[in-house]
Amino acid sequence: MCPRRNSGRLLGGAKELARLERLVSDAKWDGSSYRAEVYRKFCDYGYHRVVRGLWRKHRAATLSIDEWSQVGRALVGAHLHLDGRRFLGAWRERPGVQMWMIANYALCVSRYRRSHLEELRTACQDALSGLPHDHCASFLAHVLAEACALLGDKEAFLKTWNAYSVYFGAELKNDEYFHPKRRHLLGDIPMMARYLQQNETWLYRKMVWKLRWGSVQPTDTESGTERQLFANFPWWAWWLLFMLILQLFRNSQ
Repeated sequence: MCPRRNSGRLLGGAKELARLERLVSDAKWDGSSYRAEVYRKFCDYGYHRVVRGLWRKHRAATLSIDEWSQVGRALVGAHLHLDGRRFLGAWRERPGVQMWMIANYALCVSRYRRSHLEELRTACQDALSGLPHDHCASFLAHVLAEACALLGDKEAFLKTWNAYSVYFGAELKNDEYFHPKRRHLLGDIPMMARYLQQNETWLYRKMVWKLRWGSVQPTDTESGTERQLFANFPWWAWWLLFMLILQLFRNSQ
């Protein structure tokens, strides 16, 4: 079965998987766990939108935790972050949730809205304190620290740094997950903690500015295509623009 990134067309072995899914769904017994395996294979080969379409056909059916997690994975893989946030946002109501599922949820949340940052912080805190830690724990710890920083809560940032120190400043193990676009946090978070501990507040604020405007990729999208709002505009360019406007304002007085 050839990989098809976010494809909605079924090719080769994908057609056979779709037939298997229909057989399972038409059976009189509960096929949720079997559909989960079909969805897993579809996601592995990039057929995320196919999973979304199949799930919609069975929306009234009760989802096992495995099927639920694969549907969430498909929504994230298809960059349908609004749908993913709504779907995965009910993770606390699901028994058997694992930490990697919360990592998928974290990828759906915007870093540009305060309400979203608050929910992201709460979700990461609840996951890290209430779920068994797996290969996504380091990622969630860094995301939690970032959310605290972007919310302007230095105390919570340092509390996170101290509580999950085992995940900061260390190299990732081979089996640990860390989203490629967030890997800058591996260096940024320890640097920010050092600035706070040394009372170099200005340098800390500079790093927060960088996180907010230089590295953060907005994920709040309804169409399925990420809007790269300000993402490629470096933080220092914003600072120069601000200083220029300030100087023009002073000269006009």
